[in-house]
Amino acid sequence: MKKIIALVLVAVLCFSFASCGESGSNTNYYKLGDTVSTDIFEFTLNAAEFTIALNNINDDKHFTPKEYNPQEDEDNPYVAPVGHTYAAFSYTVTNLNRASSEFHSGSFASVEYENKKYSALDEGAYYQYEQEQYMDVNGKLKTKKAGEWYFDPGNNLLLLTGEKETRRALIDVETEIKDLTADVKISFKIPNSEGKTETFTYLITSADRETYEKELVNQTVIY
Repeated sequence: MKKIIALVLVAVLCFSFASCGESGSNTNYYKLGDTVSTDIFEFTLNAAEFTIALNNINDDKHFTPKEYNPQEDEDNPYVAPVGHTYAAFSYTVTNLNRASSEFHSGSFASVEYENKKYSALDEGAYYQYEQEQYMDVNGKLKTKKAGEWYFDPGNNLLLLTGEKETRRALIDVETEIKDLTADVKISFKIPNSEGKTETFTYLITSADRETYEKELVNQTVIY
């Protein structure tokens, strides 16, 4: 009888440990369109997918994923080298702070694929929400119109109080991903008022992308 009771207790303990292990691995990931925030920044991921090439045309499609074509993309600078794949994404961030604040200085995102992390960031387009005047290299006053995409946003992002910006970016994943519809696991380090960062991780599946795109049909969303 004692042996039977002992065996039952062992079985119960094993089941308990297994249950604990399962609950610990069920991480709650964010999805496309989800908005997260710290006390000074609000962040939304608008798009994320693997691609070989990005559009290199000066219109609203600039720096968005495209199907690679050897002839069309011969002079396209936004084509991943052999052995590499791009994780292209778009995000919107708003400064909630009472002062101008730097969202990032060149590195704030990372992609995990097959247990390896990649973080080589390149940003190629940004959306102008408000009209902005600036001086060009010749000292002439020029105007950037609101409601348009602009290119070469630079390697950092400084936002004024209440300012919002949408950007398109990529991370160079140094491996050849054959299935470009594979899940994208991407994390973002977002600053808070304590001078630290908080990490938010999104997991994007092909089904999530299809659902999100359908939801956008009758909505005005920049991504």
